[in-house]
Amino acid sequence: MSESEYGEESFTAGWFIWLVRIVLVGISAFTLWGALRSEGRFRALSAGSDVDAALFWQMVGLCAAAGAAFCLAVRIPFPRPRVAWGRIVFLVIGLIPAIHWYLLNVVRPDVPSGILGLAWFDAVGAIQIGAALGGVGFASAIGARRGKR
Repeated sequence: MSESEYGEESFTAGWFIWLVRIVLVGISAFTLWGALRSEGRFRALSAGSDVDAALFWQMVGLCAAAGAAFCLAVRIPFPRPRVAWGRIVFLVIGLIPAIHWYLLNVVRPDVPSGILGLAWFDAVGAIQIGAALGGVGFASAIGARRGKR
């Protein structure tokens, strides 16, 4: 018989962990709702050619928080919690569309948008999805297990 990663065969997560999971999914939904509200305000301001960088990063951060909360809800409980620092790379990869947009619209607005064929990075949807996936990458780094040696 194989040994469970939790130490015993009959271990279950229990009601408290399910309550934590439900709360984390609720947090994910709430932050996603906040990100969509920020997107609406951001689009309204951007239509008037004013770029609000703080509102942009608020939207990106809320999308990343939604992804992180959802990933934590899936991964809890952590049998042997550790931090896998290498997975933080996926946070950076997920934020590439947001960084690209910020650099071309705030830092250097005189550079053409479609440089290097990355015009699809300018879409707000791509930025939001990348941020949410970056949040998932960040949360996957928390509680990473290493195999028994």
